[in-house]
Amino acid sequence: MKWEVDLVREYQVATGKSEYSTPDVASWAITNGKYKHDPAALVTSLASKLSKALRNEHFTDPQGRSVRLNHPVTNREGQTKMPLWYDMRSAPPDVMQRALQQRRQQIVADNHQMKVDCDSYNENYNTGNPIQLVFDYTRNLEEIEAIRNEENKKSA
Repeated sequence: MKWEVDLVREYQVATGKSEYSTPDVASWAITNGKYKHDPAALVTSLASKLSKALRNEHFTDPQGRSVRLNHPVTNREGQTKMPLWYDMRSAPPDVMQRALQQRRQQIVADNHQMKVDCDSYNENYNTGNPIQLVFDYTRNLEEIEAIRNEENKKSA
């Protein structure tokens, strides 16, 4: 993905912009002949849109909760990672356990990268008080549950 970052840097130099949206960069790249449409990219783009749609599809469970319906399990075939999607209503428990564990691992990796970014910012660029991050989400989860319980009581 190095070429994509190079393309963004070229956009910044050409336009003089330090703030930008990725659609603006993409439009600029296509208009200026910096990106030629690749048939494999079309498949990748559509697959990405399908994955996003599947991640965002929810249903209401018997308890009235909005629940994510589709869950991917990523399998490795040689060097290739292939996510297979499952409807949670029919997925076997071992598949759902793998899907949820993989999702948890992604969250942990995102949190670790956020900590690294925060530490670097605090140590190298922050001229004010250090930014403090809390990685214990127990209270946040309890607050969300309490709000949802209140909303359910009001709508009942």
